[in-house]
Amino acid sequence: MPYHYRSVEIMWNNLTVRNFDPIVVNECIELIKHAPCLTFLTLLDISQPSEEDFQFPDVTIVHEQLLKIQMTSMIIDDEYMRMFLSVTLPHLHNLYMCPTPMPADALIDLLERSACSLESLHMLAIGWHPLDPEFSAEMTAVFSLAAHPCQRLLALTTNNPYDQNTHRSCPESPTTHISNNGTPQSPGGIQQYAQQYPLYPQAESPRTHPSSTSHGHLQR
Repeated sequence: MPYHYRSVEIMWNNLTVRNFDPIVVNECIELIKHAPCLTFLTLLDISQPSEEDFQFPDVTIVHEQLLKIQMTSMIIDDEYMRMFLSVTLPHLHNLYMCPTPMPADALIDLLERSACSLESLHMLAIGWHPLDPEFSAEMTAVFSLAAHPCQRLLALTTNNPYDQNTHRSCPESPTTHISNNGTPQSPGGIQQYAQQYPLYPQAESPRTHPSSTSHGHLQR
């Protein structure tokens, strides 16, 4: 059963790191709204809103501190898309997503609106074959992010680790890196990517936002 962030009695204003597994869409938005010091955020197994009368915000929520986000959802619907439209993240540097299907338009809208200096984007495309025309079209849209003047994208990785028919692991599935000018580089694996661009590095460089001692983690 998804956690409700309000059920945890901590000082949300001081929280800098948070893991939720699982979580519903409206809780994601409320968490971003009420935890202004968050720098790292992990949202796993995102599901539909828990309240039928939940109203998405009319004005986007601007979060100045979020640097890195990891999020997964096996089913992407209109509510999931609207979550991207509900936030603005001007300092987002790293984004790891496991979407099915890929919300390319909503993602591009988020990054354009945020005008953030995205350094790495990791798209784990489960259930898609790289030769699928629809998959190729979505990837083309995402690759276009590297051409935006506001971006300084250093690495974009896509990987399809499952066979669509048998749902077995396929280690040979292609992974693509692109440079900051949008040119595809030599393929590499997820492990290689994780070593070069860790989502949660052990030490942050001085240019990141001031840190806090408050951390939170809930996993089930």
